Amino acid sequence: MTAGPNAPLDPALLRRAPALARHLVVAAIAAATLAIVTVAQAEILARAISQLVAHRRHDDLGTAVVALLAIGAVRAVSAWVVERSAGRTMATIRLEMRSAVLAHAAADADRTTPGLAAREATVATAGIDRLEPYVRDYLPALCVAVTVPLAAGLRILSVDWISAAIVVVTVPLIPVFMVLIGLMTEQRTQRQWAMLQRLSGHFLDVMEGLPTLRLFGRARAQAEQVRSVADRYRGATMRTLRVAFLSAFALELLATLSVAVIAVEIGLRMANGAFGLHDGLVVLLLAPECYLPLRRVGAGFHAAQAGRDAAADLDQLLERRSLTGGDRPIERVDSITVRALDVDRAGRPGLLGELELDLRPGEVTAVVGPSGTGKSTTIAALRGRLADRRGDVVVHDGTTTVDVEMLDPDAWADLLAVVDQRHDHVADIVADDVRAGSGADATLVSGALHELGLGDYEGATTARLSGGQRRRVQVARALVAVRCGRAQVVLADEPTAHLDDRHARAVV
Repeated sequence: MTAGPNAPLDPALLRRAPALARHLVVAAIAAATLAIVTVAQAEILARAISQLVAHRRHDDLGTAVVALLAIGAVRAVSAWVVERSAGRTMATIRLEMRSAVLAHAAADADRTTPGLAAREATVATAGIDRLEPYVRDYLPALCVAVTVPLAAGLRILSVDWISAAIVVVTVPLIPVFMVLIGLMTEQRTQRQWAMLQRLSGHFLDVMEGLPTLRLFGRARAQAEQVRSVADRYRGATMRTLRVAFLSAFALELLATLSVAVIAVEIGLRMANGAFGLHDGLVVLLLAPECYLPLRRVGAGFHAAQAGRDAAADLDQLLERRSLTGGDRPIERVDSITVRALDVDRAGRPGLLGELELDLRPGEVTAVVGPSGTGKSTTIAALRGRLADRRGDVVVHDGTTTVDVEMLDPDAWADLLAVVDQRHDHVADIVADDVRAGSGADATLVSGALHELGLGDYEGATTARLSGGQRRRVQVARALVAVRCGRAQVVLADEPTAHLDDRHARAVV
């Protein structure tokens, strides 16, 4: 369930952030209080001024001053309560939403979706921060825009139906203008948010590939590309701000002209003696209050739109199917059968072409194809980490067959030795990194490193290794895991990447 693009409240956000509902209640109570004191303030000022003008009496002036000071105190307390509630709500939302994104990322180990990691990082940081203007400014202003104009309009109606009619005709123009402006700016804010995500994704890709870029002397060119994307994002932001300022000016002009019309017609009737001073002052003091809250909502509309876009992206990300794994234990792998395996990617439906594989002990099965044809995706499916796959990936343990997603994820991971493309290392020293997860003795570790031409690097630090050396360390880790009896299946994703012919033959 999601709200429309310009809906003031997002039901999905309310569902995921219960603290927001409490903040709305606080803001609504404060707005109702503000409506009461606004009408009371206009009455007190009108009565005091009319008495001074008509009778030149100062008897009740002290009482009026005390009452106005009390109203000012009530306004200040209400504003403080709302601000405090907003601060606590945003702190809770940041904690809950970032925890939800991190938990979802941990449960959804499918990292084959292009840009997923960058999208998660952007949503968890800048995306959630974009909710602050929506929570702190827009929602309280929205509550005030409902209560104060209604209370002020009803009081004006009780005094002068002509002024009330002008208010009734002109006030709806502000929401209409806001809708029209929203339709015009919605696409701009969405483009700005999408551009921020692209910038984040590009920057993350550059950081992950920086060792390779430096190896081939392409780091400076990528820095220029990051600068170019950042400049485009800056331009999109400035265009959005330009529209925001112009729309705010249009709303201010409309509200000012509307109040001016009321002031002119009140002045003409007072000059003709057809309208009393007290009633005229009440109308003149309350008329701006019918427009000011709506103008504030309009001023915060663009920041709120950015927050709603981020909330929609957050909801879409969290609604994405995650893999929690099953609870079936497994201690042995006799074979793995893949039938009609496929997955859709952006612009590429049926990426794997209903792949079929039969993996048996003692056999080496190679999946060969150009970059982007789904080799890493296939390995993710075999690991049970492809959330949106179609088809079957069935594991046979000698007695039963079970889909890989039904297996206990930790038990299945213990039977796998994985060589992926990310060059991740879990220890600072090469020998410790090769031994990680298997508890193998020094003889096995040393033998695997010597086989792969890394015998002299046993005590070296992993941070100082080249890309090819890092890859061979990963292969050595997989060999040790198999030879010590921990792993029974090796899944290698381009294990010969960054290797020369001699070392590639050693790996194979």
